Amino acid sequence: MGTTCSVLSLLPEGALVAHVGDSRVYQVHGDQIYQLTFDHSLVWEMQAAGELTEETARSGAIPKNVITRSLGPNAGVQVDLEGPYPIRQGDCFLLCSDGLSGQVSDEELAIIMKALPPDEASQLMIDLSNLRGGPDNITATIVRVVDSAICSPADSKASLRRSGPRRKFSPALAIVSTVCFCAAVLLALTNNTPLAIVTGTLGLVSLATGLIQVSIGARTASSGSNYGNGPYRQYSMRDATHLCSQMDGTVQSLREAAEEQGWAIEWKTLDDQLAKAKDLTAANKHVAAVATAGRVVIELMKQIRKQRGSNASDSAVDL
Repeated sequence: MGTTCSVLSLLPEGALVAHVGDSRVYQVHGDQIYQLTFDHSLVWEMQAAGELTEETARSGAIPKNVITRSLGPNAGVQVDLEGPYPIRQGDCFLLCSDGLSGQVSDEELAIIMKALPPDEASQLMIDLSNLRGGPDNITATIVRVVDSAICSPADSKASLRRSGPRRKFSPALAIVSTVCFCAAVLLALTNNTPLAIVTGTLGLVSLATGLIQVSIGARTASSGSNYGNGPYRQYSMRDATHLCSQMDGTVQSLREAAEEQGWAIEWKTLDDQLAKAKDLTAANKHVAAVATAGRVVIELMKQIRKQRGSNASDSAVDL
């Protein structure tokens, strides 16, 4: 068994991140969201090695739940150290498990953190993740910088960096390669040639990924004043109209479920707030619209959880 771990320290020098696994740390500044950590997953390692295109990664051909580094299986583990990243007043930092980032897009995370205070933003993220399937544990911690005393100098800025020294061959990739090769041999001996070829190919891919990641080096910055090679991804905050529309559709689906299950919901107040959100959207006040619609989802889920004698829960609502 193994687990992931992500740690954020806000220091006078800036934000410093320590990371193992496929949980993530994000930073939101203005209309930009930065992923500060590298996913220690087979998909990300293969992309970094140039063996996997973005389209193939999105297709699901390579399982996204295969991680290449975690706490627990081995006595020692390589920990990524990233930063320090500049801290600005109003910035938000999000630490989350893949159960959240897998269900809510980076752009949506940025919009929600801009629209709502940390406690409500984290609750809305968790509610949306559960309503969209909740296939894994969902954890979210949000930090907002409100005191200028901790901020970095005005000329500091985040930038995408791509340099660093060599890394060690991943023990997880070595294990995957060995298991695949052994399985391929056994399948070949039992005359199951097609599966043997597929399994052997996956073993070769894992081995090649490990060798390439050693040769190309990675994520410790060449500058002595910085660690790591992040941010690794950067997105601009999109028009929030789509998110508002999605949340409105979610509420309507929950309305149908509530009627079917006989849940007692105070719809009058919620409908008034939904109408307000639509008016704000029409007035191009998208951030305020997300905040209003988001609070409707939060309150509706809160009321559903309070139901007695029903099967309602975060993950038990079928939409």
